[in-house]
Amino acid sequence: MSLYGGRPRLPNRINREGGVPSRRRASSPARAPRRPPRGPRTRRPAPRLPGSLARASTGLVSRYCGGTLSFEQRVPGRLGGDTQPRRALDPSTVGRPLQRDARLDYARPGRRDRIKLHSGRRSRPVSADDTHDRRLRECKRRLAAGEADTDAVVLFPGSNLQYLTGFDEDPGERHLLLFVTPETHALLCPELYEEQVLAETTLGREHLRVWSDADDPRAATAATAEAVGVADADRVLVDERLWTRFALDLRAVMPDAKLALATELLGDLRIRKDDDELDRLRAVAEVTDEVSRAVRELDPTGWTERELAREIEARLLEGGCTGPSFETIVGSGPNGARPHHSHGDRTIEPGDPVVLDFGGRLAGYPSDQTRTVVWGDDPPERFREVHRVVREAQRRAVETVEPGVPAAAVDRAAREVVADAGYGERFVHRTGHGVGLDVHEPPYVTGENDRELEPGMVFSVEPGVYLADAFGVRIEDLVVVTEDGHERLNDSSRDWQAAGWSRGSPASGWRGRSPPTTSWRRSR
Repeated sequence: MSLYGGRPRLPNRINREGGVPSRRRASSPARAPRRPPRGPRTRRPAPRLPGSLARASTGLVSRYCGGTLSFEQRVPGRLGGDTQPRRALDPSTVGRPLQRDARLDYARPGRRDRIKLHSGRRSRPVSADDTHDRRLRECKRRLAAGEADTDAVVLFPGSNLQYLTGFDEDPGERHLLLFVTPETHALLCPELYEEQVLAETTLGREHLRVWSDADDPRAATAATAEAVGVADADRVLVDERLWTRFALDLRAVMPDAKLALATELLGDLRIRKDDDELDRLRAVAEVTDEVSRAVRELDPTGWTERELAREIEARLLEGGCTGPSFETIVGSGPNGARPHHSHGDRTIEPGDPVVLDFGGRLAGYPSDQTRTVVWGDDPPERFREVHRVVREAQRRAVETVEPGVPAAAVDRAAREVVADAGYGERFVHRTGHGVGLDVHEPPYVTGENDRELEPGMVFSVEPGVYLADAFGVRIEDLVVVTEDGHERLNDSSRDWQAAGWSRGSPASGWRGRSPPTTSWRRSR
């Protein structure tokens, strides 16, 4: 469905692969159709961008939802009623379809520089303050200062490489490795990636060591290590996700080097988010909030969990996300008592508690939110009590967040509420995890983590209680540690009642309703 009603036409490749099952069911005299027939396809408004991104934006492009973006009148700001005058689009982009991987360029927070629209495969979001060059310089400074007692760091396609260079590529069988030393850096790059790297990063051609499929990749690796001066290194940090075959090649070309994990150097650098990262996390969190609100307006009773999961993912795409940030969790009834149940073919019944854990990815950064919702009828016995306990545990834990507080104190605050209510043994996972380029990264909010919280840290707070063969309840928000406390990134309802829920009768108040429209649209 589009974000505000009507079913979307999803990409053909998704439909061909069976990703969107049909929701049509045979009608019976006892049960009327749930929705009126779909009318003609119309252009739908898309949700607003938050904060400084809204004030700076000229467009937003979804990887899967192709088309050109245009403004109608005004771009809403994040605070109520705050608007900014429309800005003209680059005439060269008007009416021209964009390539499916077009992305945003973000302006520095607080500036009025516009977000530029770049078409092309995975165009790199370039921040106005040369974020990736600054991160590379900081990495070299830490190496020079001996903070990790190492000669170099070698990175592999993944979040560490993306963090330092902006290059976002899936791992493959070819040798693509970034060598960073205190004095220099070089990217061992397969020839077929050369132009892509130059277009999507600020790495100049002088920092590329290009090899072709006709070359010996191990010889190219050895030549690169020699060029940056680490062939005789004593200690080298390597990416945690480096494939074994590449680790063995590094060991062969640097035989004297002891290999350790790059987290020793990059962990402290990545754990505190800069303003550019926080702006992106706020943007994708707001899209996720909009989807959460819209999903509450549905009546998914009679649907399968899989159908509702596909609905949520379709709305994330309509909202501008490039896709889900992880496999969407829809756990209805007893399935909700399995914390990492994804979704299946169980039919959602009126009164079922449904755990909805989902997020999208926008401009490289993910969101992660969980709500537990009931549609259509009274929930099971004890559900209201359990939901109240979990919500209070989450509130107490979030209120604990401020600089200088150990992560363990946040976990303890949530766990004490649950234990005092008699459900301590049913809270079976950590209270939270960090979120950045990876949806799960440090800091981890556990009872054993005594690391003190610092401004810029972002993590989830998600207590849960799970009653086997009955139901589960989990509530999750992302939280930023600020200079004087904390900021929640999510503000959609944490109540369990869906829109139109009424005690003892099927929910019916939402059919035909749509959330308020916004002032920009995606035109085809």
